[in-house]
This record gives sequence, structure tokens and C-alpha cells, in this order.
Amino acid sequence: MAEKKDFSKVLSLFNWKDNPRAIKQDRFEELKNRIKRHGQIKPLIITEEGEVLGGNMRLKAFQELGIEEAWVSVVHPKNEAEKIEIALTDNEEMGYYEDQALAELIDKYKDDIDLTKYSVHLSQPKSLDEILKEFSPDIKDSYSLKDIFIIPPFSVLDARLGDWQDRKKDWLSIGIKSELGREKNIMKATKAPSYQSGTNTHIAPSTSVFDPVLCEISYKWFNVKGGSVLDPFSGGSVRGVVAEKLGYKYTGIELSKDQVEANRVQAKDIGVSPTWIQGDSNAELDKIDDKYDMVFSCPPYEDLEVYSDDPADISNMSHDDFNQAYKSIIKKAVSKLKDDGFVVWVVGEVRGKKGFYNLLIPNTVKFFEEAGANFYNEVVLVTANGTAGMRAKRSFQSGRKVVKTHQNVLVFYKGDPKKIKGKFGDVDVDELPID
Repeated sequence: MAEKKDFSKVLSLFNWKDNPRAIKQDRFEELKNRIKRHGQIKPLIITEEGEVLGGNMRLKAFQELGIEEAWVSVVHPKNEAEKIEIALTDNEEMGYYEDQALAELIDKYKDDIDLTKYSVHLSQPKSLDEILKEFSPDIKDSYSLKDIFIIPPFSVLDARLGDWQDRKKDWLSIGIKSELGREKNIMKATKAPSYQSGTNTHIAPSTSVFDPVLCEISYKWFNVKGGSVLDPFSGGSVRGVVAEKLGYKYTGIELSKDQVEANRVQAKDIGVSPTWIQGDSNAELDKIDDKYDMVFSCPPYEDLEVYSDDPADISNMSHDDFNQAYKSIIKKAVSKLKDDGFVVWVVGEVRGKKGFYNLLIPNTVKFFEEAGANFYNEVVLVTANGTAGMRAKRSFQSGRKVVKTHQNVLVFYKGDPKKIKGKFGDVDVDELPID
């Protein structure tokens, strides 16, 4: 008697979220051709919920081939460790395991799995024991760094990762709406179409919203606990709200009256009270007598976004006038920074009318060095590509210009670096102050 087979609708099935399998494109095309020639000769291994533990590559092939129904074998794993065992048992030769992904997954459940039972096809053939031993130091370091610093303190920060995105969602859930007050102020989008870029999410027509996770780690990494923050280019509410939520005293200077009013209303709704000074930083900084533990800001990237027609707004100045005003504001901000304090300055390069970069980053470093704050750390923040893929073809073919999907986080230090260890203690990794 023929064996009874169970079938499920392909559209109702979904891949196991922790699946570490991958397949090269040429091998995937071969897999599809086999299926077209011979049909499905092996069932998909699925849970009762339709999660595919064995046959993720075949499921992808079925979807691309338009196959609507698949032969399945339903299993009932009690936990994640059993899911891994089932997936390893079902391993086939077409695909391979991505070494790092597999190692990280196995490391989580290695105490529940007998690794000696399994031999898998890796990108480079190795036993499970070998692959785990090879990557386990990095895995251990990665986990411990997150526990100690929230985000591992590397020179490249990847805001696309799940941990970062989850934390960002948590911050935004408290009611941060930094775009409020900005829509009316931006006159034109001369160079900034809607896209994801660096620390900012640009929304129509070109309003950028600062990343709260970058705020959090900047404060916790480069400020003393409960310290004060000076922000000479305040913009929206994010930097002020996050600072006050974390127990830092924030003072921001913002040219736009509408923006300051919107920031204050939003902060009140959230239950914090940052200080926003409305006016031109070049003038307002002269009126400040206090000294601050940290300077943190994100200046206009010359005329990438033009915020107003106010003569004091450096975003609508010529290149030379911008540099003159920019240099002056940096010098005054550094003069308000306490000795042995950090500056975190988020900036991105911009192109001039002829297509060449305007040297905003080198000039920023130069101006800070001249003001007495030395260049200490250089960090690249990578974010989601957004519409970069759509813009890349035209941008590159028209003039060999690569599309920028990062920004630079420049860190400066004023004082004796030998005092850093004693002044700045462990990073505060307490739970987010979010209700």
C-alpha cells in the first residue's frame, strides 16, 4: 500500500528565523532545475505552526517556481535545541552552513546537543566541533561586549542589526517625534531626497530624524554619569529627550522658534524638561557662562538640507561663509567644555556644485584641533540602504559617484587622555527608562 503523504500550502509556510543555511546562486539554480525535472522527492520538515526546519532552500525554490503545494513531514520539537537537532539531521548537500551563523546558533544550545553525532556541509568542510572552536572566542567576546557596553564599541557601528533596531523601536515607543516642528522650516531639498542615511531617517520632503540609539551610547560612552550636555545645533527633540530620560542635563541651541516650541511640547508630553535656547549659536554661546561635561551635536551638512532663509542659518550660506561661521561655533562650543571632556560630532561629507566633496569632515577635524579638542576616535555608522539601490545606478553611471549609506561619528577629547580611565567609569547598561 502506498504511503500516505501530508501536503501544505506553500504560501502558509515560513522559514525558521534562526536558520543558518545558505546556498550559492549556481547551486540554487541547479536545485530548481532538479525540482522541475523530478518534482519533490523529499518532504519539507515543518512544525505544526508551519515553520520550516528542514528544506528552507527547497521552500525558496518552490516559491520562485510558483509551486503552490508541498509534501511535508510535521515534527513537534519541544524547544530550540530540538529544532537545531532536527535541522542538522535533515541537512542535504545542496546548501551549506554559514560558519559564523551556525557557530553562534550552536553556541547558544551546545549544552543540549551532542555535537559528535553530526557531520555537516560547511562553506569549508569542518566538523561542528571545529567550527565552534574556531568562532567561540569571537562569540564569547561579542556577547560579553554587548553586556558591558550595550553595543560593541567598534569603529564600525551597524544600525541595521536587530539589536540596534529593537532598541530604536523601544526609544521611539515613548513618543519621540523629532520631525515635529521641522516640516515648516525646511525650504527645499536641494540634495536630500527621501532616504535612510547615517544617523538620520529622511522623510518627505527632506526632514531628518536623529537616531536615539546613537544618542544613548554616545552619552553613556563619552559622558560622566548624570553629566551635562551642550548641543550647539539642536534641531529636533531626540538628543534632548534621550539625554534627560537617561539622567543627563541637556542644553541645546536651535535657531528656529517653531522647532524649539515643538520640542518643548513634545518633551513635556514625554515627561522630561531639556533646556532649549532659541537663537543663533554664534551669539548664544557667548551668553553662556556654564561649563559642560560633554558637547554632542549634528551640524547642518552645509546646504544638504536648507532649514530657513534666516541670515544666521549656516545651512543657506555659501561654502566660505559656512566654514567661517562653523569654525566660530566649534571654537565657542569647545570653550564651554570642561577639561577632560569629550565631544561627539556626527557629520557626513557633501558634494559641491562641481561634484567634488567639500571636505566637511577634514575641516571639522581641523577646526576642533585648532579649538583645543584633539581627534580621538573615528566611527562609521552604517544604516539601512533605503532607496540607495534605486539611486545607485543613475548616480554611478552618470559620474561614477558611489551612493553614501553611512555617516561619520567623530570623537574629540579636550584634556589629558591619561585621566580618562579614572574619570569615566563603567558604562551604564541598566534597562531603558521606558514605561
